[in-house]
Amino acid sequence: MMADIDYGYLKDDDGQRFYPITNYELLTNKPDLSGYAKSSDLSNYASKLLFNIDNYGAKSGDRNFDNAPIINNLINKLPSNGGTIYIPVGDYWVNTPIIINNNYVHIVGENSGFRSNIDHDPTNSNRPGGGSKLCLTPTNPIGLKLGDSNIGDRLSGVVFDNLNIVGAAAIGKQVSQTGIYLNRNSDGVKIINNVIMNLDFGVVAVGSDALHLSNNWICELTNGVHVIGSSQQCQIQNNYIGCQPRGISLKFDNPYGATVTGNNIYPDGFECIEINNGTICNISGNNFQSFYTGAIKMSGNNILFSNNMIYLRKNNGNWSSDPIGRDGKYGAIHIDGDDYTINGNHILSEQPSDDTRILIMSGSGNKLSMNTISGVSNRKIVINGSCNNTLSIYNCSDSEFDGGGNSSNRNIN
Repeated sequence: MMADIDYGYLKDDDGQRFYPITNYELLTNKPDLSGYAKSSDLSNYASKLLFNIDNYGAKSGDRNFDNAPIINNLINKLPSNGGTIYIPVGDYWVNTPIIINNNYVHIVGENSGFRSNIDHDPTNSNRPGGGSKLCLTPTNPIGLKLGDSNIGDRLSGVVFDNLNIVGAAAIGKQVSQTGIYLNRNSDGVKIINNVIMNLDFGVVAVGSDALHLSNNWICELTNGVHVIGSSQQCQIQNNYIGCQPRGISLKFDNPYGATVTGNNIYPDGFECIEINNGTICNISGNNFQSFYTGAIKMSGNNILFSNNMIYLRKNNGNWSSDPIGRDGKYGAIHIDGDDYTINGNHILSEQPSDDTRILIMSGSGNKLSMNTISGVSNRKIVINGSCNNTLSIYNCSDSEFDGGGNSSNRNIN
């Protein structure tokens, strides 16, 4: 096996000292890199380094041992072009947040383990089995966060990959807990292939540009992914997200150019997706399921909402009242703003027949076309009378359409 491994050679600026090193050795050994901190060769090579936390004193399975200081110390020693911190399989308890304060830092696990509380034998563990787990103690508010930095106004290229981030909800948390908190301006952060659960918030991102969040299982928590502040060009793709009755699965404030595709959103958060003041956003090809009115709430301009499957389900045979008190006239899909394109969605509704399916509450120039709205209702599409030039094409019959008494709002069937 060793014959297939390429060796790299690190040397001082004076060219005199050499140290052969391999990716395999970086995972299993603890090379002494002191003396190379200013070496250009080391700086160029270090972005590929993998620091195994076990080799620096981390302990798995000890709830009384805080692994965060060890991980933070490794992060702080990385050069300006970053590097990788490797989390082996095990239960690594963190009593304090892990703080990333440099560009291009990768926090990588071996695998994300079992995804759910129900996938393990509760007599053996109070947590899902397997995986590179970062376990928050009941008093720790945050698993991983971005820290203060003197390198500029934002952090770039940070990656969280193949981790199992578990809050203390199952064992009695004492504070509100967030799995990943991007609490400052950032660019190009990737959150991929993780399990995030038993928390109040899965991911909270503030001022994140080009955030990429994909192939995660973010469930069994109160709130899923909240992108707040202003953001640009975020991609939320191919995730499984499920929240609690007073939670929001996906929330965006002031997004520009967000893309949300291929996600499965489970009950029973009171909103599957909320977009506030969005511009040029694409919400397509998702599977939304909800027990409540107001499952999809969007405001803004030039938003494409297309080819989504939306299942408005009864819960144990009954339609559920909204946890925050909105009545059936609010609309399962509630829209404010101008120049929306809402087309090709399949809406399977078990709402009461007099509840509104789609409500256009405000705006002009909105177009709805070729949406399948199943179920008996005389309020499949309702347009507020203050709206202008709303066009509904092949969505419902005239008896199922309410234009709000404004002749500029038209239905073609």
